[in-house]
Amino acid sequence: MSIYYTGKGDDGASRVGLKKIAKTNLVMSALGDLDELNSLLGIIKNHFVTNKRRSFNEYKLLHTISFLKILERAQENLFIIQAHVASGMFEKSYKLPNFSKEKVIELENIIAKCEKQLKSVNKFVVPGTNEKSAWLDYARTIARRAERSILKFSKKEKVTPEILAYLNRLSSLFFVMARVTAKNRKEKSPKYI
Repeated sequence: MSIYYTGKGDDGASRVGLKKIAKTNLVMSALGDLDELNSLLGIIKNHFVTNKRRSFNEYKLLHTISFLKILERAQENLFIIQAHVASGMFEKSYKLPNFSKEKVIELENIIAKCEKQLKSVNKFVVPGTNEKSAWLDYARTIARRAERSILKFSKKEKVTPEILAYLNRLSSLFFVMARVTAKNRKEKSPKYI
């Protein structure tokens, strides 16, 4: 038997611990959306670090933190959020990693630093000004979907307010990061014609 699949999920359920959970269950949807976002951040991070053009490591916020580090921190925090979401699926309780208000404040501070580098954006932006901004706008949409999944999940299971706030700020973070990477180019707004 393979260690990478068991065949036990062919009936539409996953086994987590001793529990059998439908793959359509809210917890599985939330975990899947968080996993998708984390994987997308990995693609973005590695694509631009290995790219011969200007890498994310060169984008710095007031010379304090690189976009690469911001993406890596977001990935780590997504794993912590997944641990919190999955915690109710196990028979015994585990000591969960802490998810503090400081993580939300850190995002708010990064967003504020990005805003200082930008002119005010008061219109919708058509994604695709450049490759980096397009990928970050895509991450923003996946972050919003993950947030919606967690909100649905939170109607049935307790989710800490810090996690909900963090996921809300994460899509805003990717929006301003996209604007920073495109700031030397004119971004288009929809014409609604």
